[in-house]
Amino acid sequence: MGLFGKTPEKPPKELVNEWSLKIRKEMRVIDRQIRDIQREEEKVKRSIKDAAKKNQRDVCVILAKELVRSRRAVSKLYASKAHMNSVLMGMKNQLAVLRVAGSLQKSTDVMKAMQNLVKIPEIQATMRDLSKEMMKAGIIEEMLEDTFEGLEDQEEMEEEAEAEIDKILFEITAGEFVSAAANQVLALFNKMQQLKSSSILPSPSGISCSGDGQRALTNWFLREYWLRKPAGLSGAELISLSCCLCSYVIEALTDLCLAVQ
Repeated sequence: MGLFGKTPEKPPKELVNEWSLKIRKEMRVIDRQIRDIQREEEKVKRSIKDAAKKNQRDVCVILAKELVRSRRAVSKLYASKAHMNSVLMGMKNQLAVLRVAGSLQKSTDVMKAMQNLVKIPEIQATMRDLSKEMMKAGIIEEMLEDTFEGLEDQEEMEEEAEAEIDKILFEITAGEFVSAAANQVLALFNKMQQLKSSSILPSPSGISCSGDGQRALTNWFLREYWLRKPAGLSGAELISLSCCLCSYVIEALTDLCLAVQ
């Protein structure tokens, strides 16, 4: 305690070291949050797989949106760590400047990083306090916050979620929907084989079922029947099934070709 009850200001070097310690502490908090989110992601993935086995696509879509949100959150947390590292580098530079000039200097790099960090809800309070201390020390200037950013960010996330759903479903289910779709296609093939009518499904004459023949047979299947979209199958499921070249489909197609020739 100084004269008249006023606490003397801390030496610049001590301030910089304190700031660095606080930032490292927050980085450890971020690491824990990332691990927690990733553990929850694994649970969601298992739920998606279970729903896919039951052919509950609506449930999978809801869970996929949740997964998009969590991945987006992890991405933001990694970005915040990068900004924290920038601040730490700035603190090291301040110590170097302090040894030469004897005082702390303004840093645009530190200011830019802090502007991004005060927008992260998980560390917002700590970063705001640090910003005030840095402003008082003359390292950064007063920062203006964009109050509309949160709303715009939410809208952008929803758009990305819609765009990523099919990609995530195929990535996680590893063909579970394909198996369900294959069974429906086989049922349709059985029905068509009973009709034995080439007018219903023209025959791809001369196509074998190996190597290039498989690809040709699949292309023919897509051209002549697949794009008619059988009831109960979505476009994404149809495409997934064709990409996987399910052995059941190839076998059924081969039998069908023999039946209608």
